[in-house]
Amino acid sequence: MARLPFRGDEKASQFSDPYDGPITPLTAKFVARKKWIIVGCSSGYIKVYSYCKQSLFSEIESFKAHKYGEVTSLELHQTEPYVLSAIAEGYTSVWDNPMEKIKLWNLENGWKLICTFNMDAYIHQVKFNQNDVNMFATAAYDGLIKIWNTSSTDSASEFSGMRHAIRLDFFSRDGALYMIVAQESERRKATVSHLQSLDKLSSVSNIYMV
Repeated sequence: MARLPFRGDEKASQFSDPYDGPITPLTAKFVARKKWIIVGCSSGYIKVYSYCKQSLFSEIESFKAHKYGEVTSLELHQTEPYVLSAIAEGYTSVWDNPMEKIKLWNLENGWKLICTFNMDAYIHQVKFNQNDVNMFATAAYDGLIKIWNTSSTDSASEFSGMRHAIRLDFFSRDGALYMIVAQESERRKATVSHLQSLDKLSSVSNIYMV
C-alpha cells in the first residue's frame, strides 16, 4: 500500500514550517480526473500529490492556504475546478480573522484564491449541495448550521439548536431538499431538517460517528 511522504519519513524535514512546526495531514480528497490527492494539513497548509500506476506519489503543490488553524475539511465542486477549504482551531492559532476560516480555490488556475467567506466560528465541516452546486453548508463550533452561496461572502441563512453538530450532508426526497446533521453528544444524535422551512422533521439517537 502506498503512502504519502509525510513526517516520519526520511524527508520529513521538508514538511516543517519554521514558525508552526511539523505539518501533519488531517483530511484528503481524491480528484480522479487529475490523478491527484489534495491534503489538508496542520499549520494551515494544503498539499497536492499526483500518483501513477506504480502507486508512487509526487508532491506537485504545497502552500499555506490559511494563516492559522488546521485545514480539517475540504470539499470539491461538482462542475467547476473549485475546492473549499475550512479550518478548525489549531494549537498555533494566535489571532482571529473571520475571513480566514473558509476559502474557495481554483485548482486549475494555479490554486488562485477565488473568494473568502465571513465566518466567526471555526469549522467542523463544509459540504456542497449536490442539487445546487453553488450552495454549501457549514457545521461550526458555535452550534450554527449556515447555508452559503459561492457568489457571496456572507451566509444566506442559518439555523441553531445544533450545539454539538459536527457532520452534515444534503439529500432530496419527493422534490424537496433536506439536510441530515450528526451531533456529537451523550445521545449521539442525528437530525433531519427541511431546508426551505428550516424545520426539524425527525431525529435519531444513539448513532455512531464514522
